Amino acid sequence: MNMIQLKYFVAVCDWGSISRAAQELYISKQGLSRSIQSLEEELRLPLFTRTLSGIQLTPAGQTTYQYAQEILERYGALLHALEADQAAPGQVLRVAFPNGFFACVPVDLLFSFFARNPGLTCQQYSFKDMDLRAGFLEKHLDLALCTGPQDDPAFDYTPLFRNRRCLYVRGDHPFARGGPITVDQLRGELIGVPGEGYFDSPFLLEQCRRAGFEPRLFLCDGLDLLLQFAQTGRGVSLIVDNLDPDSLPAGLSPVYFADQETFSYEVFILTHKNDRNPLVGRFIQHAQAYCRQLQALRR
Repeated sequence: MNMIQLKYFVAVCDWGSISRAAQELYISKQGLSRSIQSLEEELRLPLFTRTLSGIQLTPAGQTTYQYAQEILERYGALLHALEADQAAPGQVLRVAFPNGFFACVPVDLLFSFFARNPGLTCQQYSFKDMDLRAGFLEKHLDLALCTGPQDDPAFDYTPLFRNRRCLYVRGDHPFARGGPITVDQLRGELIGVPGEGYFDSPFLLEQCRRAGFEPRLFLCDGLDLLLQFAQTGRGVSLIVDNLDPDSLPAGLSPVYFADQETFSYEVFILTHKNDRNPLVGRFIQHAQAYCRQLQALRR
């Protein structure tokens, strides 16, 4: 049992509907149902009675709802007591990230940190992958959430998690039923990829050329277009696995590559070696704990 499960459970109780709660939480109905089912399995009791008109709490559900509210309130009070007093008014943390970074981790990674530190101000900067380091130095930023090479001695690199590239395909695409695929299976496929300035397009081009063919690429400007392209069924989209297990868009399935090592990459926090902002260390601790919790859910 964890705080995310309790938060999801309380939301379903408050809205009286799994569908409505999923909309308000910006997660899939299936993902929310899995979270509730996992909680019921751990407690070894049903929490809801599902009817045609919606859901009703069982006696065990009513008791769980009462205690879950208290636990979440006390947890919030604990975090506020531990962190809010440490933030002096007027402190600023300047955070950079690549466009589309939050396709692999919920944007709540940022929101939750600043919600717990109401005296802080967040200044956010978004760049293309290949422009991020230059932008970091030009704007004198405090930290960046990013991927890519870790060979510049001017920076420190703090790992968060290792992520996988995958394909998003419609449920009726053959890839959706065949398990992991090889690069060679991409021959002839129209593949949606991020546009210029991102690491994914040249990476895929290199892998296909090593396999002896030129891929058919469709450049997409932004995550929304990548998802829309896959949803049309005219091709597949190269994207990244989201650490949040409830984030899969409706109608799409993730398809992974058999060579997971090659198609995996490290997500890390980038900081300048000369940085002296004391908030950076606190944010790193928060981000690492947040990502560990999501990884535990994904298992």
